[in-house]
Amino acid sequence: MKKIRIWMYIGVAILIFDLHIGGINLLSRFLGYIVLTGCVRALEKTENRWQMTLLGGTLTVYSLVFSLAEIQATVALWSACVVYMTLDMLLFYGIATLLYQKRQEDYILLRRRNLMMIRTVSIIAFCLQLNLPAVGVVRMISEGIYLLYLLLAILPLCKEKAQTAEEAGQELVS
Repeated sequence: MKKIRIWMYIGVAILIFDLHIGGINLLSRFLGYIVLTGCVRALEKTENRWQMTLLGGTLTVYSLVFSLAEIQATVALWSACVVYMTLDMLLFYGIATLLYQKRQEDYILLRRRNLMMIRTVSIIAFCLQLNLPAVGVVRMISEGIYLLYLLLAILPLCKEKAQTAEEAGQELVS
């Protein structure tokens, strides 16, 4: 699980940072989604579920098309950007759900709910930004909070939960 956590941090860092040299984007978002999809596949290994892998693959292709076609949030493509943001939200919702299924700790559900609320505010602010440009500030702040919450509250859950003395004793007996 420790390796998965490190790779998840790398994937989210690639999503956050945008490194350009000249006109070439060195850290494109699709690379981050490729890394995160690999992490999801490693987490799903025991459950044999394919939905999260499919969602990660869809986001990878979607972000690759966005970067190659240089699609921006214009009026004509507004709904495509909203779909992209919603798929991103669903990916991290699924990651939090997988972590809950592995660890069975109730506070993970609370963190997952908080993550969804933050992202929903960001999506709504993005939609309102078309008519109210001042809402763009709210969107930028909520995007920053969303990414920080991912880094500080969701990804650290990838570590193994601490064993209690009783569980350790049961392993020695068996």
